[in-house]
Formats: sequence, C-alpha cells, structure tokens
Amino acid sequence: MAWSYSALTAYETCPRRYAETRIFKRVPDPPGAEAQWGTRVHKALEDRVKSNHPITGALGMYEPYAAKICTFPGTIHAEQKIALNRDLKPVTYFAKDVWVRAVLDVMVVDLPRVFIADWKTGKRKPESQQLELSAAIAAALHPEADEFDTMFLWLKDKAVDKEHFKRSDIGAIWSRFLPRVERLEAAVKNGDFPPKPSGLCKKWCPVTTCEFHGE
Repeated sequence: MAWSYSALTAYETCPRRYAETRIFKRVPDPPGAEAQWGTRVHKALEDRVKSNHPITGALGMYEPYAAKICTFPGTIHAEQKIALNRDLKPVTYFAKDVWVRAVLDVMVVDLPRVFIADWKTGKRKPESQQLELSAAIAAALHPEADEFDTMFLWLKDKAVDKEHFKRSDIGAIWSRFLPRVERLEAAVKNGDFPPKPSGLCKKWCPVTTCEFHGE
C-alpha cells in the first residue's frame, strides 16, 4: 500500500470517509470550487517555473513569487513526482514496491542545500509535519544534500512559513511518521474504518450513508 501526506491525514481525520472515497471508491469526492481554483493556480505556477515566461492576465498577481524563485541558484524542478520504497530508495511513481509518494511544487537543488516550496491557495494553516515529510523525501532523493530549507507560500495571505532541517534531523522525522503509517496499514489490512465524528460531518462529508452524516 502506498501512502502520501494527504492520504495519511485524510485517514486520521475520518477513517470511514477515507475508506469510502479512497479505498473502496464507493463515494465520489469531487474537488470543490476552492480546490479547482488551487489546481488552476498550481498549473500556472508550474508552467511559469518550467518555461520562465511571466504569468499574465488574471493570475498575474502571482508572478512576483515565481519570478523570485526562478532567480535562485541551482537546478529548479516544478511539480516533481517522487516515490520511495520501504528502504527509502527512489522508485518510479507507480512501481510495484512503492511505499510513499509526494509531489513537490518547487524544489531547487544547489548542493549541499535543497530548497522546497509549497504553494498554498487556501486559508493559512501552518503544518510543520508536511514540511518535515517533504524534507525527508528530498533527503532520500538527494543523499549528498545536508541542508533542507522548506516553506509554505500562502498566496492569499501573502505570508510565508519556514522550516529548516539538517540531515541529522531526517531519522527522527521518519520515526515520527512510522507509527502513523503503521496504523493506516493495519486499518487497510483489517478493513477497520470506524467513523470519526467532527464538525465536518454536518456539511462537508460526501458519505451520506454514515450514521453521523449531517450531525
């Protein structure tokens, strides 16, 4: 079973919803208007970083952010898909032994330092664990790197949240994630997906068959 940060947090938010939408796929969970907007912005920023052609038009407000990153020294990657096996070795994205997947919005490799940026189009909600995982995955992809600068770029709030990691931090990061992943793997193996009621049940859950839906 392959996992990602979004899959792991979706399971922890509500195992029932996770199973119905991602495992059994009995319930569609289409992206809302905000998610669709986020996809459009991410695509524009990806094209900007890859082509080095300025963003114009309705999304031109985001041009300064991409332009700044394009001045960084090193090799710049946009929307890079990365997959690792259980030995934390890079594999192809859909390899049979893939264990964890990630898509890094921006990664600039200037050894021995790696810079990682995540575009955020929603409400500001700092989450250092996602930045930790990005650094750990980048460390596996670039074993010669020693320093990892990571950040969330909150486009709506015009704010930045930064975290800096060293290679000596990477082992502890994986140690914090492993128990969480093991609980997810056990749930999948045993088919154990109890509901986890929260405020999301009232308006934001597509699993209408759940006994807590609408409450």
